[in-house]
Amino acid sequence: MTSRHLYFKLLLEDLKRKTWAAALEGLALFFALPVALAMTLSNITNELYGDMTLVRGQAQARTMLEFGNDYPVIMLILGIAAVVMGISAFSYLQNRRQVDFYHSLPVKRELQFAVHVTGGILITAAVYLAAQVIAIAVAAAGGVLSREVLQAAVKGYLFHMLYYALFYMVTILAVMFTGTRIASVLGTAVFFGYFPAVGGLIYSLCQTYLHTYCSEVPSIWTVVLPRISPADAAIQALSEGMTAARGAGALAAIVLTGLLSLVLYWKRPSETAGKTMAFSGAAHIIKILLVIPFSLAGALFFSAMNSHLGWCVFGAVAGAVISHCVIEVIYHADFKKLFCHEKTMAACMAVSLGLILGFRFDVFRYDSYLPDPGRIISASIDFNKDSWVSWDGGKLYEDGVPRVVQAGAVSDVDALLKIAAEGIRQTEEREAGTWDYQDSSYVTVGYTLKGGKRVFRVYRMSLEPVLAEADRIYGEDGYKKALYPGISLSEEEAAANMVYMDYLQNVKKPEGTQEELAAVYRAYQEEMAAMTLSRQKTEAPIGQLLLISNENADILLEREEWETQSSGSRQPDYTRFWYEGFFYPIYPSFTKTIEALEGCGIQAGDWMDPAKIESVQVEYSQEIETEVHVSENGDVYYTQSSYAEPRTITYTDPDQIRKLMECFAPYSGQNQMLMLENSYSVTVTMKRQSGELQQAVNGGFPQGRVPEFVISDFASSEGSGQTK
Repeated sequence: MTSRHLYFKLLLEDLKRKTWAAALEGLALFFALPVALAMTLSNITNELYGDMTLVRGQAQARTMLEFGNDYPVIMLILGIAAVVMGISAFSYLQNRRQVDFYHSLPVKRELQFAVHVTGGILITAAVYLAAQVIAIAVAAAGGVLSREVLQAAVKGYLFHMLYYALFYMVTILAVMFTGTRIASVLGTAVFFGYFPAVGGLIYSLCQTYLHTYCSEVPSIWTVVLPRISPADAAIQALSEGMTAARGAGALAAIVLTGLLSLVLYWKRPSETAGKTMAFSGAAHIIKILLVIPFSLAGALFFSAMNSHLGWCVFGAVAGAVISHCVIEVIYHADFKKLFCHEKTMAACMAVSLGLILGFRFDVFRYDSYLPDPGRIISASIDFNKDSWVSWDGGKLYEDGVPRVVQAGAVSDVDALLKIAAEGIRQTEEREAGTWDYQDSSYVTVGYTLKGGKRVFRVYRMSLEPVLAEADRIYGEDGYKKALYPGISLSEEEAAANMVYMDYLQNVKKPEGTQEELAAVYRAYQEEMAAMTLSRQKTEAPIGQLLLISNENADILLEREEWETQSSGSRQPDYTRFWYEGFFYPIYPSFTKTIEALEGCGIQAGDWMDPAKIESVQVEYSQEIETEVHVSENGDVYYTQSSYAEPRTITYTDPDQIRKLMECFAPYSGQNQMLMLENSYSVTVTMKRQSGELQQAVNGGFPQGRVPEFVISDFASSEGSGQTK
């Protein structure tokens, strides 16, 4: 009998033995695809969607048939099927009688391996294809079948089967290392989850013990290690879409795991059936690779509950001992082997303690790192005082590190290094409990060094000691354009999409000629370029200007149209949250911009006109006590201020309202440099317009700008709720 005929004969017998798996898979996929699609289409009626019924139905059919995270149920079913099929395909290796029988047959091992591997793939391929065909028939019966739906079905079938094969081959690899069914399940879980878990553990160690660690920066443990897991690879493909690189990577992984499994199948001794691990050398290595992470995880767990060093050491020791003992019991299936290989356990414990103490005491001086200026090719910084412009608008913004740190090259490297050095100093003060600044932010610094290496640090610091250096950088053209990309638009684009919004979210489109709108844009470019962080300490925005490119405007309009399911003309609702990152602040000192807007029919800040204000209520809470909390070793870990019962005065006199509004600053997320007097809270109540609800604006007084008559009024008053 030729090898080909023998292969097909053995394959047919193997498929017959797996009919139970085919039945279970078919049942699950039948309900998840044809039945689910039929139910979904039946809910899409003309009464609910009108002219959008067909479009909505086709979209739902594509979603359920294609490969994507909008309908991950198919990948979940196939993933479970891959694990079950992979373990059952070579289950005979875990029984001594069965393995003796199979290996006594006059059939080469590679042929046996090929039969069992291909059987598990062919069954799922056939069952899933049948489910897809029935689902396509359901789509045709529902009147939503189209070329796009068919294309989605074909791609969905190929991509789902690709990752099914990857899951399947990784499971088979785990089976080759193990000798019992329970061990195969545990081994599969390790192969699927080990590298993401280790990556997450390293990430947690960095976040916990490295005080200047930039968690947003992609790294080996957040990007590379998780991708080694087939589950993570499939999740990324589902959520981000399939690419040629992902497909090639999955195919390469299938081939490599298949070849490695075949080699192990050749070398696997028959007498290992029934033993936990088929290869003693691999068992020892796997144990070490598991015990060290468990020990580190134990240290992190107890450190989270109590930051004392003793508990950290206890957690590391407990994690090493418990995990080592459990693994030994699993390996030998004997509790008497609980403490065997104690030298290995001690070595793992020592390595774990060295790592955790190295992180805790920053042995490698990570937090105090400051590069040699001669090695810096370029540098960038984000003061995080304009964080609203880094708002995540999906594909409109870059992922990971703040855009300004990626794109904004700082020419004044000396100023940047002074800020970084101050950040290091304040980090040390914070750890020593002597940090006493009133305000802080997370300042992100990035360096590109010779050789292409990129280094990032994040300092939680007050900018007050280095405000002059910060102003120099903030005023640089490169920094400002990276932070505010809207000021780099062409005049035509800026004018075409320009919209004004006041503090009360009243929206108005400027009316004027192209030149008048361009004049507004030029004035804003000039005044925003001259804006400094120091000036932001005393100013709050009085309005906002939409500066957005045609491309991004179209993206948001398409999103808005999809959200509203409207087939009519597209009218943007600029108060939607996805426009937030494109509205730029207008400060009271932007006199040229305000004047140019007046020429286009807009009175910027007119809501602050005393003639439109009914009353201003000022609430004062006098600070009477400050509590300083000190730890056992003398470190100050936080302070708490208490205030007397608040008193309020309501002002209605027009002259007093005018003086109050000259000092008033509304709360604004667009200016986080603004420092307000803690003891005062101000509420401005607007006059009610005909047919409108009464509106109020909350805010306060910038530090050092409380009107003298307000201070005098509260000094002479005793009660609450006075009106003047």
